[in-house]
Amino acid sequence: MEWCIPIQTFQIENVQLGSITRSIKPIVPLAYKDSYFHFPSLSFLLPNLTVKSYDFATGRLVLSLAESTQTLNKLQTLQDMLLSAVNANHHAWYNVRRKPQEVRAGFQPMILNSELHLYCPLSATTAQPIPVYESGEWAKGPHKPGSLKAGKRVRIALRFHGISFHIHQATGDWTGKFRIQHKIIGVLIGS
Repeated sequence: MEWCIPIQTFQIENVQLGSITRSIKPIVPLAYKDSYFHFPSLSFLLPNLTVKSYDFATGRLVLSLAESTQTLNKLQTLQDMLLSAVNANHHAWYNVRRKPQEVRAGFQPMILNSELHLYCPLSATTAQPIPVYESGEWAKGPHKPGSLKAGKRVRIALRFHGISFHIHQATGDWTGKFRIQHKIIGVLIGS
């Protein structure tokens, strides 16, 4: 069981960045701490959102945030805060100096044009299937290709692991590319 923060109660000032982990896939982990709780990862339960598109082959899920401005504002603020953290710390992490516009150019955003872009693999090749609640039942993959068709309403339980950096395989240097590493931990599909 995983505890999720309802996005409505999420406070950006409670997000904590950990120390960068040095590995093939370096990551700066995220945690959440308020006056009552400390969560070692940043997990959210999002409100009902509308599916804009879903590519069953790649797992690319795009959700509209246009009807949920509070969610859009909070996730956009979080994304901006993490981008600022990379701008402020990339020299210490990688001993390189990049201009803010160069850092921004290397960022793969999750929030773009009032849309949330996620990776949601539901095919038979998925190593760790995502639990999906649909038609009154829980199931773990593989799922039907039409489960997340455009126009469906869904609630997503989502974990942000941290800021993930792309490393050049030959040199071990940071390529300048990075993103928010996430995992969908559950999907509730409405009608």
